[in-house]
Amino acid sequence: MPRRSRRSAGKGLALLASALVWRASAEAAAARPRPSRAPVLVVAGRSVTLARISVRFVEARRCRRPVRRPAAGRAPDLGAVTRAGCRTRPRTAAVPLRARGAFGSLDLGSVSPDADGWVRLSVVALEDRLAAAGVAPRAVRTVELGPPDGAAVVRLDRLYDLRGRWHATWIARGVGAAAAFAALRPEHPAASWIRAAAFEALLARQERDFRRALHDPAAAVAFLRRHAWSPYRESVRAALAGAPAVDLSRSAR
Repeated sequence: MPRRSRRSAGKGLALLASALVWRASAEAAAARPRPSRAPVLVVAGRSVTLARISVRFVEARRCRRPVRRPAAGRAPDLGAVTRAGCRTRPRTAAVPLRARGAFGSLDLGSVSPDADGWVRLSVVALEDRLAAAGVAPRAVRTVELGPPDGAAVVRLDRLYDLRGRWHATWIARGVGAAAAFAALRPEHPAASWIRAAAFEALLARQERDFRRALHDPAAAVAFLRRHAWSPYRESVRAALAGAPAVDLSRSAR
């Protein structure tokens, strides 16, 4: 075979081999699953305090690789989308809000982020939504912000336990109303001694008011209006009627 013919045949084989390789690469690329073009809701930051739940959402787009989710139903964090080579921007559209517990799943509407993607939900506002739906806050286990397939999950039961411990600490330090604690948290382990402390505080307050009522008719009238139950009521009535009053606080010592 002449040299020119051998050279032409070699070029033809090279072109054919290149075309076969390109076709195989194209078929392999087509067979691979392509990442979805739909934006992925990402939790870029969170902060949970005794009074407020704050979550920052961003949307991940144009990801080079699939985004790995931490668990079913939970939104990925910023590190996951960074490793996937995604572009992010703050989420500005409203995100759904749900509560879960033994009752199942409860839709509580939606909440709107600010310009930076932060959703800030106070515990009081959350309790108002639960009350409107007829659900007690203590019956809720988790609160979810985001779609069902990828949401930020907050353990509301743990938050209420933490609030209860802090409330008990404040009561022990003399801050706050012990009676309010016993009424709001009857199942708390510290409710029994706080209830006793509230009763002692009530008796001490009644005794101070009783001493003023013995010498001031206006204070005596205020005592009867303020204290519907008291061991001093009969003595206060007697003082108002002009009869001698017995100082029960001394005999109680």
